[in-house]
Amino acid sequence: QRSKITALHQANIQKECHGEFLVNMRKATKDQKGIQYEELNISDAIGELLKDPEAFELIVLPTECGNSIQNIAMSLVGGSSIVPSVHIGDKYTIFEQGGNNPCYSKVKDKTANPTGLILAASMMLRQVCLPSYADLIEEAVFKTYENPEIRTPELGGNYSTTEFTNKLIQNLHVRHSRHESESEEEPALAF
Repeated sequence: QRSKITALHQANIQKECHGEFLVNMRKATKDQKGIQYEELNISDAIGELLKDPEAFELIVLPTECGNSIQNIAMSLVGGSSIVPSVHIGDKYTIFEQGGNNPCYSKVKDKTANPTGLILAASMMLRQVCLPSYADLIEEAVFKTYENPEIRTPELGGNYSTTEFTNKLIQNLHVRHSRHESESEEEPALAF
């Protein structure tokens, strides 16, 4: 459901590794109808991302370049705890909160924002072919954020992790009830 993919690279410096990355990206997007593919040097992309983040729809980049882009993205939306992250490998996929270094003091005093982890779980549900459940979770997250009073301290509120999560769960129940009445039940999957 994406129409534009931007591959970020440092092929001018890391010719072999990033060159191979670009070759593979070109192959993967060559025959994809309706997808605009572009390549940007990471230095240029950082400036563009800061000026106009909405110009990017989906960014793909080698792992070692991820931290700088990730830090910019997190600063644009309110912090490391808001952003989900996924690392995709040949055999395994890891879903996590965007920030690699969680603020343990916020966890200890129960003011950490769980949004990044919750949205990462939603991404995982899509990966295992359960998109309707992912939709329910995402809708509950967005509904929770509609009320500016429901915020953890890093976003200017005074809700604890538990209070924020409880509000999100309430919104999830409302969305789930509506979803059940509108559609047939999904078949249970055996793992």
